[in-house]
Amino acid sequence: MIVNGGKLTNGCGDFWQGVVVYGGNSDFDVKFMNNAVIENTAVAAVSMFAPESIPIIWGYGNGILHAENTTFNNVRRIVELMSWTPLPNSSYIRNCTQNGGRWSITNWNCQGVEVKDCIFNNITDHCIVSASGSFLIESNTFNSGMNDILFNNASAGIASIIKGNTF
Repeated sequence: MIVNGGKLTNGCGDFWQGVVVYGGNSDFDVKFMNNAVIENTAVAAVSMFAPESIPIIWGYGNGILHAENTTFNNVRRIVELMSWTPLPNSSYIRNCTQNGGRWSITNWNCQGVEVKDCIFNNITDHCIVSASGSFLIESNTFNSGMNDILFNNASAGIASIIKGNTF
């Protein structure tokens, strides 16, 4: 899926449920670019949790998001990245802005996700959360109500690099 300068929103009425990604493409699964706008989601704008039951769901995950020069308005979360075991992941969020939301980016087991040159405004809970995932987090500006970065089980393989951010 590619959103090139377009807008994904609820139209009218209630919030919408975001994009669900099963994963499996080698280049990317979802790409937002060229001043795309994503807004008004009740859940993550992009979720890597396939809506299947166990054990079927174990065959999915580790989807790839490329988001660059994109604005996320009033989304509960930009992305929830998930892999069933720690795996390299080429997802990136670059030069993006999030205005409002409960979280920003949550990463379960995806290794090497890049978050660079982003602005996180009015996030009520945590901006970046990792549960056994790893990141390059560089040159971002954080404005959260709780934790700008929260790592749980941070020893899952590739080390995270955090540098040049404003907290």
